[in-house]
Amino acid sequence: MRRIFIEGKIADTITITGEDAHHLKNVLRVRKGQPITVVDSQLKLGRFEITDLSRGLVVAKLIEEIQPQVPSTNLILVQSICKESQRMEWIVQKATELGVSEIYPIITERTIASFDDIRAATRRLRWQRVSDAAARQCGRDNLLKVEPITKLHIALTEKIPVDEPSTLFVFCYEEEKEKSLKQNLSEALAEKKYDRVVILIGPEGGFTPDEAEFIINLGGKSSSLGKIIMRVDTAAVAALSILQYELGAFGK
Repeated sequence: MRRIFIEGKIADTITITGEDAHHLKNVLRVRKGQPITVVDSQLKLGRFEITDLSRGLVVAKLIEEIQPQVPSTNLILVQSICKESQRMEWIVQKATELGVSEIYPIITERTIASFDDIRAATRRLRWQRVSDAAARQCGRDNLLKVEPITKLHIALTEKIPVDEPSTLFVFCYEEEKEKSLKQNLSEALAEKKYDRVVILIGPEGGFTPDEAEFIINLGGKSSSLGKIIMRVDTAAVAALSILQYELGAFGK
């Protein structure tokens, strides 16, 4: 069923305008009488029926409210910004499809891309739009939130409380020789249930030794992705796929 996200709250009748109306009419090509699923800003869901397709707007009436499927574990991706903007957009898109709830784009010592305030805000807005489009396409019950670009140490000490007991914090490190990501995840998840899992992915040049020490001191579990050398965007998708497998998202 076609799905869109709206600002405000679900009502008996809603009027959809702007980009969402364009998407419904010209991309999804909905017709009068066709059902759609609507998610509001409070993450409430409803099944609606299209009643009018006027120029520039879509009107729909509520048929029934739907219970949203809320994941039991909140997934957060802390992602070093890629040199090529297309790769970062691809990461955002795939992270949305793989159930991530928040992305923190970060700058590390070896991050190649640089941003002033205006460019950073523009990129964040672009990434959010990419994620919103992916969320509509894959039928998510909530939107992924792209956080402002920030530095590694600020993200981990001020933005995300990674040291909370209910948080599992792992990072992919090319110098790790003993523990794989799968081992760290399976061992940790076998011991207890976590409300939140934070995965940290480094830049093209990897983390510096000082950064790795800093992350480990915050409780990050150093994890290898194996002997295969991956690009940053591939590593992010591989890590999230392994995580979702260990959480049982792909079935038993």
